[in-house]
Amino acid sequence: MSRHATLEGPDEKHWRSSIPRDIYQRVLQYALDMVNASGRNDTIAGKAAYRRLRRYWRAQEAKGRFHPFIPETVADFTDRVASRVKLYHHALRLARRMHEQEHTILLALGEQYLQSGNVRAARRCLIAAEADAIRHRDREDARSARKLLKQAPPNKEFERTRSTQTAVGPRR
Repeated sequence: MSRHATLEGPDEKHWRSSIPRDIYQRVLQYALDMVNASGRNDTIAGKAAYRRLRRYWRAQEAKGRFHPFIPETVADFTDRVASRVKLYHHALRLARRMHEQEHTILLALGEQYLQSGNVRAARRCLIAAEADAIRHRDREDARSARKLLKQAPPNKEFERTRSTQTAVGPRR
């Protein structure tokens, strides 16, 4: 049995994704190239696959073929946190404009915000991710969002009360 990841997916008759098949297969292949290079500790091959993915993304956008799957995948493999967050926001804008599912992007953004200590932004993203995952019947991602939300408790000092609907500040 091979120790590297391979490209396998649904056959042509059963393709039900909104992602164009050619984009999906190409992006998946670049992602697999990066994962396999990482497994071999081959940083040169990993960086080359990452550059190919970024070039492919730019080429698709130049052709007017926009899909949030591409910048979301680029973000998944981007090292710098600030760049990753910008890419996820770009993917989120595309998803909203195209009326695509958003929960995978929001989940990734929520994780990034949580890791960087921005609990408020993390909660916003994770609550929205859970709602979108439920809407798209993705139980696994809804469960992941709930699990991460437990790590981002609400700030009780600034929570709105039900009776007055006004912000409650810290007591002095």
